[in-house]
Amino acid sequence: MPHHKIDRESVRMLAIQVGVREAARRTGLNEDRVCQWSKRYKWLQQKTPEHKRANVSTVSTPGDILLEKLADDDRATKIGLSKAARKAAERLSAYSGEKVIGKAKQLREIAGAASTVHGWESAKGSGVNVMSQNAVVITDEQIADLRRRLARLRGDDVSDGLTK
Repeated sequence: MPHHKIDRESVRMLAIQVGVREAARRTGLNEDRVCQWSKRYKWLQQKTPEHKRANVSTVSTPGDILLEKLADDDRATKIGLSKAARKAAERLSAYSGEKVIGKAKQLREIAGAASTVHGWESAKGSGVNVMSQNAVVITDEQIADLRRRLARLRGDDVSDGLTK
């Protein structure tokens, strides 16, 4: 069997894109070997600016460029999603209380998206519970309370507590 020189940097770039084990499979290399390279050379760790300054060479490797691009995309995506969630929340805030209750599903989706982007955790005593799975749950009791408050604001009779 002929011995071929392995371009480790190409394997690294593939590992960054598809994962270390999948890169090994696609290149026909031993998975344990590629995992050891990844661990030894810290392929999947973003290099800090201090590390880059310590290098004598100013040439970036393709893998470092790919990691930087993915980090830039990550930041830009979070900013874009954050802006979209803010716009949606601002639009919903302009609605009357009755219309907001009618749009509870959209409100939950916006809150869930914002929770995912911002990493919010559940706060005790809040009207909206953000679960660890990044799902927003508004309980039946909370919806009933919102309906009672809305009815009071409109001047409806809420003495029986069953206003919908």
